[in-house]
Amino acid sequence: MASDWLEEFALPPAHCGHVMFWIWNGDVNERRITEMLEQFAEQGVGGVFVHSRTGLLTEYLSERWFELWEHSLKECERLGMECHIYDEDGFPSGAAGGLVFEECPDAGQQTLHVRRYEDGAAVPTEALVAAWSVPDGGTPARLADTSEVGLPVIAAHHHRPAPGERRRPDLSRPEVTDAFLRLTHDEYARRFGDHFGELVRYVFTDEPGIGAGHALPWSEYLLEQFESDHGYDLVEHLDALLFQTEDAPGVRFDYYETLNRLFCENFAGKCYDWCEEHGLQFTGHWYEHEWPSPRTQPNSMTLYRWMQAPGVDMLAFQFDPSDRLKNSLYLLTLKEVSSVAAQLGRPRVLCETYGGGGYEMALEQFKPLSDWCMVHGVNVINPHLSYQTLAGRRKYDWPQTISDHSSWWPCYHLQAMHDRRTVHALLRGEERNRVLLLHPTGSAWLHYVPEFEDIGPAPQVAEERLGRLRESQSVIVQVLTDAQVDYDLGDEWLMAEFGSVESNALRIGERDYRVVVLPPNMETWLPSTLELMEQFMAAGGTLLAAGQPPACVRGRPDDGPGALPRRFPERWVQCENKDDLIARLRELVPPYISAPDGSPLPADVSWRREELGDGQTLHFFVSPWMQEIETRVRLEGESLLALDTMTGEVEPVPTESGEGAQLAELRLPPGGHALWVTKPEPGGPVFCIEHEPLPAEVKLEAVKRMQPNVLVLDYCDLEVRGRVWRNIVTARADAVCAGQHGTSRRRRHWADAPEPEAVESPGAPDAGFAVEYRFAVECGATHSLSLAVERPSFYTVEMNGAELHFPEEERWLDENILRTAIADTVREGENVLRLTAPEFGPRTEIAPVYVQGDFALQARQRGFATVEPFSLRMGDWRSMGLLFYPWWVRYELSFTAEARARGITVSLPRWKGSAVRVHLDGEHVGDVVHPPYEIDTKLNDGADRHTLWLDVAGNMKNMMGPPFSEGLPIAPAWLDGPMHQPPGRSYRFLECGLLDLPEVTLWVG
Repeated sequence: MASDWLEEFALPPAHCGHVMFWIWNGDVNERRITEMLEQFAEQGVGGVFVHSRTGLLTEYLSERWFELWEHSLKECERLGMECHIYDEDGFPSGAAGGLVFEECPDAGQQTLHVRRYEDGAAVPTEALVAAWSVPDGGTPARLADTSEVGLPVIAAHHHRPAPGERRRPDLSRPEVTDAFLRLTHDEYARRFGDHFGELVRYVFTDEPGIGAGHALPWSEYLLEQFESDHGYDLVEHLDALLFQTEDAPGVRFDYYETLNRLFCENFAGKCYDWCEEHGLQFTGHWYEHEWPSPRTQPNSMTLYRWMQAPGVDMLAFQFDPSDRLKNSLYLLTLKEVSSVAAQLGRPRVLCETYGGGGYEMALEQFKPLSDWCMVHGVNVINPHLSYQTLAGRRKYDWPQTISDHSSWWPCYHLQAMHDRRTVHALLRGEERNRVLLLHPTGSAWLHYVPEFEDIGPAPQVAEERLGRLRESQSVIVQVLTDAQVDYDLGDEWLMAEFGSVESNALRIGERDYRVVVLPPNMETWLPSTLELMEQFMAAGGTLLAAGQPPACVRGRPDDGPGALPRRFPERWVQCENKDDLIARLRELVPPYISAPDGSPLPADVSWRREELGDGQTLHFFVSPWMQEIETRVRLEGESLLALDTMTGEVEPVPTESGEGAQLAELRLPPGGHALWVTKPEPGGPVFCIEHEPLPAEVKLEAVKRMQPNVLVLDYCDLEVRGRVWRNIVTARADAVCAGQHGTSRRRRHWADAPEPEAVESPGAPDAGFAVEYRFAVECGATHSLSLAVERPSFYTVEMNGAELHFPEEERWLDENILRTAIADTVREGENVLRLTAPEFGPRTEIAPVYVQGDFALQARQRGFATVEPFSLRMGDWRSMGLLFYPWWVRYELSFTAEARARGITVSLPRWKGSAVRVHLDGEHVGDVVHPPYEIDTKLNDGADRHTLWLDVAGNMKNMMGPPFSEGLPIAPAWLDGPMHQPPGRSYRFLECGLLDLPEVTLWVG
């Protein structure tokens, strides 16, 4: 192992760092670009994907867009970061923000829709592809004429989008992708090509696919290609795609194989080739990960083949750290992508991760997720999302935001540098697994039928069979992982292209496998798979069968696979159960690591091994399941180094010799990890300095709020076009206002939701609207009050009839939110804030406003009232009137230390929030965000009395919401609550605060 990479371990190069999904979603400007990039660099971020998204007011792909992109590129270069291309305006990729439809008016995806027509209903003949009569309890019979059939009829119609209709583009057609590349990629190359391969490394594609929802992809081009591939007319065999016919498995297999080929060749392959030609790496992720369903893409692993840096997404709402078994299907997704990367020699694997957890998600939740991704092969962490602005409904677009909008943002460097150092280490070696688990993707094709409405039992039968396949493959993947078996997945199409048998090993690309595992429920093989298995066993290789031999080849009955156990009885080993499979694997492929007695480690240990060369290996152990693990590990080598990803330090680890191996103690706190390097030569003696622990008595001196308290006014009265909606949530008011002006907010998710009732009123002018917010001040504290409003320059803002003005420099929370003092205009009792907009537009979105000051909040029959501030103390902030407050509270403490104490450990046994900043004697000494919630630091010489400040950050959800929903944090969650504002006690706030004194341990000796 070269030593230079360890010398860089404390501060690895930028390409190891986070690549933020940097969201441009408003009026993008140079000032905000520079501000955010400087913050990213300060926190240890390595680069950005410039991601256009909902709310963008700067025209996508315009000259101004590219001016701003160039400014970002130059700023990234100045700051030592990288700047990468995101290939679309929002997602899914392939439309170039709609420009593809202007160049190719018929680019929209065509589909086959199937529905049932009851007795006597006329079946439309336009675009009719086929129809079937449906006798009671019988098999549908194909009709030549639907005009005089009395029975119910099932009919299939070919739907073509209207010219220029902006729906999902048909990426199976080469001319569509050609237009997309010309309009998007070529424009970046023309302007920034000189930086490709260095400052600009990646092109990110986001959720492209062939998915047609509850329909089938269908076009003349597809039919022509199908007949060319398979030699028959698909229309004449359409029954097989819809019903349970004798030839259904074979026809379905052929259909999805052609779809898969066209998507790979005409989109993925073209993007791959363009990036290869321009020195870039094609990355991103395909539309959803729904294995084994071919609904969105028939075969993910063949698509990864067409990425220089294959990628997936694994967001917060998908990952469940409470139970590893709930994550088995997502583990399978990670094994798919990491297997392709290993087999094809692709060094980088990306994961879009962290996001979608809601505003309550913070650093403590990030680490288990990224650790779990990295231990299973990911080495490009793409955090989702970092918003330019939260103005308007942008705040409801898959929160949280990894940016300066979040109270915990100053501590983000802990997570960013942990991941950066871990990736740096993982990139030094290669994982070389010895077991291949066959992946039965083609078996799913035999059964899938879209959920067409009322066409009979076929869709339900399909889902039941796919469910069994999903369950069995997820289980065997989990079983192998839990037993620390080193394995990859084997995709049949990649095996056909890159597979061979050499000596007694099965080779796929750059990887050799000594044992092949046949999973349960693999029903069909490709002819090439049958040939490879025959060659493998003839050469002395072993196949362990956890299921029966496939009965089909290419979806047609075939005796070939079933003959192999008879031909190779010593090589085809049928396993009785999961335990038998693991026992045989451990015998055939002795494990790299184990407990001292040779048994597997606890199943909750996630593990990765990489070979570094010169007999050295890297081991990454992870416990993302929120429980502590203590075990002894037997692993190769004669000495051991521990790499501390939180500090960048490298230290030797004490070990014991154990029959050609070494034994070490592995201790992982909940959400913890260990990164070890084994060395083949003995190390020097490891000295453990003994210190006497001495508890110190800690006293609480004071508690101080570090920002003004905040009252969120999230209900309002709306006046528009002569009507008034009273006391409705602001998100609903925005949607209603848009509807009254004959439009809708871009990608508004609640367009079909019921509207509250309105009453007639003189109203506001037709071109505009007015909004009124009401809040109660019950006593005192009016001198400190201020008000924060989004984009106030687009309104006339009045408090109790007095006009307010907002200084440009008084920015709060967001570049589009300004603050002004309101002490002179507020009175005790009810106060009315009125915003009048002369016109409706994209910059006049109705959003909450924020009253701030030195007050406490108390719940009332409608919302809350501000009252005199309470004395702050240790305990839950909710009991102190800090309900919406997400910022920092400082706990000032003191303790006395013996003069001979040289260091301390500060432990936080009970606290709630998102981060803790620790100051010792006025100096910031570190941050606490992860278990075991403690920090070690030195003491100043000579002092006996010390000050300890703990700054606790609150939870962003308390201010940002949604206050009445615990579901997915998408736009409807802000509308799922009461139609009119309920009592304040109905709001849901999360516990925050220092709940008990910290424990301070002095280290003497």
